[in-house]
Amino acid sequence: IALTYEMTPDYEERTSVQGYVTFWNRLGEMTYMGLIPLSLIFIARKYGFADSADLTTLQKMEGIRMSAAIYGGIGMTLFGLLPAFFGKERNYELNVKEHHGARDPFWQSAKTALRNKAFAILCVLAVFTIVAGMFASNMDWYLLIYYLSDGDVALGTQWKLIVTIGYATVGVLGIPLIVWLTGKLTKIHGFMFIYGMMILNAVLRWIVYRPGRFDEPLAWSSLAAIGTSLAAVAKSLIWLDPLTGGLFWIGVGVLGQSMIADVCDDDELKNGHRREGMFGAIYGWSMKASFAFSFVLIGVFLNAIGFDPGLSDQTPSTYMNMRLAMCVGAAGPALLCFALLR
Repeated sequence: IALTYEMTPDYEERTSVQGYVTFWNRLGEMTYMGLIPLSLIFIARKYGFADSADLTTLQKMEGIRMSAAIYGGIGMTLFGLLPAFFGKERNYELNVKEHHGARDPFWQSAKTALRNKAFAILCVLAVFTIVAGMFASNMDWYLLIYYLSDGDVALGTQWKLIVTIGYATVGVLGIPLIVWLTGKLTKIHGFMFIYGMMILNAVLRWIVYRPGRFDEPLAWSSLAAIGTSLAAVAKSLIWLDPLTGGLFWIGVGVLGQSMIADVCDDDELKNGHRREGMFGAIYGWSMKASFAFSFVLIGVFLNAIGFDPGLSDQTPSTYMNMRLAMCVGAAGPALLCFALLR
């Protein structure tokens, strides 16, 4: 991560660099979701089964271990070493010479990094953004199963998968748009556009996620069934969700990291040292901590509104609170981010 801040000193090209990084991250996320099912199919054929559902737990674990070995051996070891061999730090020898090889102590470096106002704001933006995104992405899953599919986990999960695929597709295709947009405007305006789309997404979700839109069963066993299912998806208007919200995660990843690279230059001008690793570590930690905090917050919230996963049908007030959390929980933090960007 620190090396991506070092790739270029150019303000606009940094966004392009982070666009490439984000693209490969998303591609990796999409491939690992498909690798385990593929490995189970391979193991099923190895043992002469027609369906991976017939495998024993130990046989399934063999497939999962195979996936882990592929990612550990090829993904992490081989590809993970490429940045070490080909990534170059700018002015590394000059910095070492100027400071006679001396480095700031760890906690002093962390304290200095956090004193940078722009960096502190970017970290808070990351926290608000993740909390908003997690509330939106988790509440729709519960609503699709319990509110819109009458507790049918299989049907609700299919709808959630459609939303997930939509987000992944719009996200990957949206990377060039984000890079182009920030080239025409500024990174701050690019952020504002993304948060504006998030608020629009929250409004549309209130309209789309309502009973009656998801009643038609989905089937994918034949071309005719696939056509009928795709027509039901189009009629439900659920595609409006990823269309307006798909740029959110991508945009924040691209622009947030690009602006951290700018902060590194700002910090060097003020303090004379480069501390890309520290900035990357603190920013990354704040994002990971936000994910953990969000999961706890969602659990506490569901418990507080009386949600019972053992019931196929919840109370009307519980559904109303879940819909409010899905929409207000996303739009509220986005509005706070607007204020911070100002």
